[in-house]
Amino acid sequence: MIAKVIRRAWRHGRGHGLRARAGYIGRKAVGLVADWIAGAPADAPAQMAATCRQHRRNPNTAFVHLVLSWQVDEHPTPDQAVAAARHALKRLRADAHEALIGIHRDTGNAHVHILFSRVHPITGRLLNLWNDYKSLELACREIEVMQGWAQDNGRFEAVIDTTGPKRQVKLQQKEPAYWVAKKLRRIAGALPRQSDFDTARGSAQMPLHLRLPERMITRIVDVVAGASDWPTLHDGLAAYGLEYRAVPRGAVIAVRGTPDAIAASHLCPDLAMGRLRDRLGPFVVACNALEILHPNEAPALGLSGKRADEASLFMSIPWIARGARSRMHANLLEPRQLRDIITGIRFADDTVQVTLEGNGWVRYADGAITINGKGLDVQSCLAACIIAQVQGWDEIAVKGETDIAPTMAMIADAMGMKVRSLNGRPMHAKADRTALPERLLGLTAPERKALTEHAEQLQRNTAARQARKEKRDRLLRTADATEAKIAAQLDELPIAYRWVLLKGLRHALRAASVKRTDLRPAAQPLPARDAHRITGPILSTLRRRRLRPDHPALTFTAVDHILGPMIASGNRGQAVMGDLVNLPEAMTFLAHRDEGARICGYEVALIDTKPPTLGKIYGGRMA
Repeated sequence: MIAKVIRRAWRHGRGHGLRARAGYIGRKAVGLVADWIAGAPADAPAQMAATCRQHRRNPNTAFVHLVLSWQVDEHPTPDQAVAAARHALKRLRADAHEALIGIHRDTGNAHVHILFSRVHPITGRLLNLWNDYKSLELACREIEVMQGWAQDNGRFEAVIDTTGPKRQVKLQQKEPAYWVAKKLRRIAGALPRQSDFDTARGSAQMPLHLRLPERMITRIVDVVAGASDWPTLHDGLAAYGLEYRAVPRGAVIAVRGTPDAIAASHLCPDLAMGRLRDRLGPFVVACNALEILHPNEAPALGLSGKRADEASLFMSIPWIARGARSRMHANLLEPRQLRDIITGIRFADDTVQVTLEGNGWVRYADGAITINGKGLDVQSCLAACIIAQVQGWDEIAVKGETDIAPTMAMIADAMGMKVRSLNGRPMHAKADRTALPERLLGLTAPERKALTEHAEQLQRNTAARQARKEKRDRLLRTADATEAKIAAQLDELPIAYRWVLLKGLRHALRAASVKRTDLRPAAQPLPARDAHRITGPILSTLRRRRLRPDHPALTFTAVDHILGPMIASGNRGQAVMGDLVNLPEAMTFLAHRDEGARICGYEVALIDTKPPTLGKIYGGRMA
């Protein structure tokens, strides 16, 4: 069991948020209890707000919202959940304060929300919550002992004393070795923070330090430790496509030339601006020079291509063009075959240079890609195809009659690109396809039937919502007409009485009309701050009658960066149900998994067409 305090996001003009939080707790609760409240739980927000106003300094922040959550395999009864909440309040010395307790089971973990006033309802004194994290952790460990749950992790070591008549729980500081190991895991990116997942929901991809492989992070840490001046540090980071950038509040590590950045201390504490200034002196800005490796070595294979017209239109969107280099960096480090052998990624202007183990390299410059595999044919061709895909190429011309060409044709075909030789003849893959995962297969008949039925249901939901909207408009017009008739009969009343009666009448009529028509959407929107901006190109493409899986907006990586975190985070009500994702009133995606249970593609149904249009997005990821 863990406890978490939901911090206040109070803004000027929006009030203290107590009513909104109480509404959320009650709306999803399967059990609701109000302590020290006169009346029903529905009366709790008003009474708690009145009590908070007794705190003369800042009544808008005189409440606390916290959550107690059980592990996935633990299912407490309603009595156990309420007892746990009351024990946590007792440990906080808030057992005599007004509180609203709601039991939620809408996620994979059963949890209970607790909303209580810090102001005592009788004395009016404000509760001191100093070291509340320690009190809550002690409460969690005691609840686990009392109710028989498995002990969860925490920042303290729980010691159970069984010498007395009752078992007592005491908290002790953990050994220094534990915190050292935790720091090393965080440096290696193996221990993401809650803020990392919050960032992923807003930007549709995990932060930079969680996308880098552990091997590369280890090398970066070594570069930082061995740097004797700023140019050496910049050169070491540039070898991995990164740059050290000063910002007003410190420094960030960013993909070179892009806004994709994280705080430097998140990647490595020794990269903090203060520590580096003490060791290397005043900050020096990095130069943008690129050292071309093996300039006199002839490439084994050359590729040229032309950006598709739709890709050019897609890349004309400013935020997509700015993120092209960041997407290339992330896509190159995504396949396991590449992330384990890439020794460097360098960016400069329009040039990209990827170096592999064994002196292999892939270079993109002047609109062309050159390759020298040095025994890493599949990996080199895969890196080249990823670069071509990010550039928007839909067809590749191959120069060089080598053994790498069939492998290139095989990988490019798996990623939805055509391959031809310089004389214009199409090339066919002659290599062994067992080295690649099978392409995304079509759905089975039961799966296709279920997907179509669900899409048709969403169509019916949309039509029903439109009908309810028309009914609401009709009822509101009737309410306005009724108000006008009654107002004409109240002309003889004094103006003050007439105004009060008409105001109350207007509110009652319109409230009744709104209550009779529920306009909640058929599907929830994406849980992201910029959902429309992120998915806009994908939505516009999917709304066409003819779905094209090779469209730049419908690459597996682009779609998976948006939908993958949503599926991995679990059930989100009507938006995500297992591997099925419903975008608002437009389309439905069904993830397709390979033998290793990894998502390798998506089946998509366009639900605003009749009958629903079905299509597939093939995954180009190596298994």
